[in-house]
Amino acid sequence: MILAAVGMLKEAALVAGPGVRAVAGGARSDLLEQRLKAQLEGVEAIISIGLGGGLDPALIVGDIVVGTEVVRARGRWVTDPAWTARILQALPGAKPGVVYGSEDMVLHALDKAKLRARGGAVLADMESHVAAKIAAARKLPFAVVRVVSDTAGMSLPTAVLAGIKPDGA
Repeated sequence: MILAAVGMLKEAALVAGPGVRAVAGGARSDLLEQRLKAQLEGVEAIISIGLGGGLDPALIVGDIVVGTEVVRARGRWVTDPAWTARILQALPGAKPGVVYGSEDMVLHALDKAKLRARGGAVLADMESHVAAKIAAARKLPFAVVRVVSDTAGMSLPTAVLAGIKPDGA
């Protein structure tokens, strides 16, 4: 069984299926962590999958990023090399890169540029660092697949924060 960490219930519905149990965090790291831990029984691997904001100006909306590692100010988790390689092979055109795990939605282009300059991450999301931490603690293989929802140069209105509820709806 693969445990999939996502942000929204709609993502969970797309990802869940035979052999995949999906858990939505609803833009809350604490809730995602609780929900993932509650679903660990029988899990053989964890994947963070869904949408993410572009930090690399070369990425366009719809590009697929396969994480090679997840970074934060005080943390770094490398994805499973074999699993990452298989995903890249299965998704022609997908781009490998570093993913920044953020506690908050990165809304402004200037903030995206600062994150990019700090550690070279190509994309930011709100779930990968939580999933990575749990996978590392349980010694489970971990992977990241994210689709770019907004580009590095795009600032989002604060109204998008109202678009996701704690249950992921």
